[in-house]
Amino acid sequence: MRRLFFVGDPIPLRRVLSNLGDQSLTLMGIASDNPAARGLADQLNLPLWPNRDINGEAFLGHLSANPPDLIFNYNATTLFGAALLAVPKDGCVNIHPGPLPRYAGLNVHQWGIINGEKIFGVTAHMMERGIDTGDGVGEVEVPILAEDTGLTLHLKLLKAGAELVESVLCQYGRSGLPARTPQDLSARRYYGRDTPHGGRVSPTWPVHRVINFVRALSYRPMLSPTGPALFGFGPQAEIEIVKVSHCDGKGGAPGRVLSLDPFMVEFTDGCVRVEKIHIDGVVDPSEKILRRWGIDVGSHLISPGGPPI
Repeated sequence: MRRLFFVGDPIPLRRVLSNLGDQSLTLMGIASDNPAARGLADQLNLPLWPNRDINGEAFLGHLSANPPDLIFNYNATTLFGAALLAVPKDGCVNIHPGPLPRYAGLNVHQWGIINGEKIFGVTAHMMERGIDTGDGVGEVEVPILAEDTGLTLHLKLLKAGAELVESVLCQYGRSGLPARTPQDLSARRYYGRDTPHGGRVSPTWPVHRVINFVRALSYRPMLSPTGPALFGFGPQAEIEIVKVSHCDGKGGAPGRVLSLDPFMVEFTDGCVRVEKIHIDGVVDPSEKILRRWGIDVGSHLISPGGPPI
């Protein structure tokens, strides 16, 4: 009987326990800030700890007195310290919402859209002191569609991650962890907490990059974890852009406003039409709203690094 301690979102854990019954996997406890965890912990008469406590002396003492064989982390961002990583004999497994080693770090799904990826994914990997550097033990590919935004891709990755939790833990319960595959760390790229390009669209970008950038940072009606995409026309005229599309036009004066109705802006190789903005809610960009913000035909986007070009 293998012994498991679970950290993070417990929703897929219910299905794992249902599939395995109580014959091959014993759940020792849960650490989670998800309200759903309380019901599961009470149902199974298990201790429930907040995520913030997992590196504390009290938690480590509790775990060391009756150590699990495996600690599994899903959708919780608390870093595991060396003492915690050393407790389970079979190690610690994390579900990372991106393909490793190329997309390590935070909010990598947004960078995947910005970078024009067509296929993304979720990786199950062993945890070690380095962030997202451990051997892989499973992966699932997730397509990025032309209509995907940061929010829709995030939701797709959560679903794929939950399925990977079930797959890895069910195999672990029956026969042990899947075979480990070392990462090629020479191909690793790490993304930090910084907002991509400060959230500001550059007039020097081609149209496809503008479209990808805007949809990557688009999370409405929720808030983007990295902040929104912005068109800046001056210190007092930064507008949150929610949706853009390609429109006819050759470009040639990057950053210049071609029209207000519809709201069209030139870039290096063509034009984009701004379809939705956010000002006290998601709205269509009307001529009245734009002029209120000091934007008119002939206005120029400010480059993030300098004056109008």
